[in-house]
Amino acid sequence: MELIRSRRSNRTITDKPIPENILQDILEAARYAPTAENSRRVKITVLNIEQIQKVEDATMNFFLGLARFLMNPVIRPITKLCIPSLYQEAPELFRFEKRWQAGERPCTCNAATLLVFSTPKGYDFGWQDCNLAYQNASLMAEVHGVSQVYMGLVQSALKYMTTKRVSRLLHLPEKHRQYAIMALGFPAFRYNKYTER
Repeated sequence: MELIRSRRSNRTITDKPIPENILQDILEAARYAPTAENSRRVKITVLNIEQIQKVEDATMNFFLGLARFLMNPVIRPITKLCIPSLYQEAPELFRFEKRWQAGERPCTCNAATLLVFSTPKGYDFGWQDCNLAYQNASLMAEVHGVSQVYMGLVQSALKYMTTKRVSRLLHLPEKHRQYAIMALGFPAFRYNKYTER
């Protein structure tokens, strides 16, 4: 319970690599997660820095292109009225752009490793099984003092890309679909206390 209550999404990740023994513990924990039908169809792809950079670039290019279109002076009033959440997020995207141009990877939290959870296309319980495996991996990472962050922004961008491009970017097994992506890295600082939620 102490572990669960203290777990935080600490996005201040350093570039220190994850030692192989710790990474293997995290992957093993994911492998032991329950699955629908006891099918064990979840595969986890481990992406390195070079591969992560390509995911970062694709995500940034997608969102910046979208933001520039929607924040165009002609379109902007419509964006503000019809898509207020995006209108409010646009300034943050442009701050991300500055960090990205400075060599950081803000969309992927400067992660040392990305884990991509996937199952075969057409499998009815892919989302559930992948996220159960994700949770096990997340808790094991926490045990080892490794930050783990759910890559929701990346997942949002990937939804609008072709299946072929996503498979190539994420190095998915053949005929697989991704359902969760986890950023891993050692945090630059730690939260010494947790708050009651």
